[in-house]
Amino acid sequence: MTHGPLSRMKWMTMNNRFLKRVWKPHPVASVSVVIIIVLGVVFVQNLFGETNPTAVSIAIGVLLSGLMAMLIFALSSLKESQEQENQRKSARANARIEIQHNIERFDRFWKTFRSKAPKEKPGEVMANRIAVIPLPTFSHHVWRNQASVLPEVLEDEELKNGQRLHNDFETFANIHSHLEANVHLANQDAKEWKKISIEPWKELQETYDRIRRIGNPISGN
Repeated sequence: MTHGPLSRMKWMTMNNRFLKRVWKPHPVASVSVVIIIVLGVVFVQNLFGETNPTAVSIAIGVLLSGLMAMLIFALSSLKESQEQENQRKSARANARIEIQHNIERFDRFWKTFRSKAPKEKPGEVMANRIAVIPLPTFSHHVWRNQASVLPEVLEDEELKNGQRLHNDFETFANIHSHLEANVHLANQDAKEWKKISIEPWKELQETYDRIRRIGNPISGN
């Protein structure tokens, strides 16, 4: 066994590589452990040839303490990494659930509307029918609150279509609110109602078709 400068350098290199790989979140702890181990190794190497069992025991104790500290910090780092991974998985699952609930609410609303308007009629008539049906509230809470995390846990296509869906739900709600606020004109001023309702009805149809085409873009994996 060699105990020269080259041997010391190998020990320091091994420990530094290990610490960089395992303890990125704990730079101060990493430096402290490296110092403890290097001092312990140097101490053991300087005293190994001497007939002083007490000194050798102390050096070995220092080394063991350093290794124990390494193990504790490694376990702490692994636990932290696991918690972060669980949070990422939770963000993905919650984003999927929120979109799914929005789609289900939207489907129920559209089914109710179609039960009252089973046949296609002029745009102003369809707008009148849909405006008097209460629209459910669509949730955007998870999508907005997890905006900084979702790019890390969703595929590009999932993220793009998820954003598209949330935008479409919001667009649909805004158009419906506009029609609902003015639906009284359908009986009071048919000409004005036709003027302000035909284009919004077309946009509602386009938004509906797009929502149905996209579906839930986030897989359950």
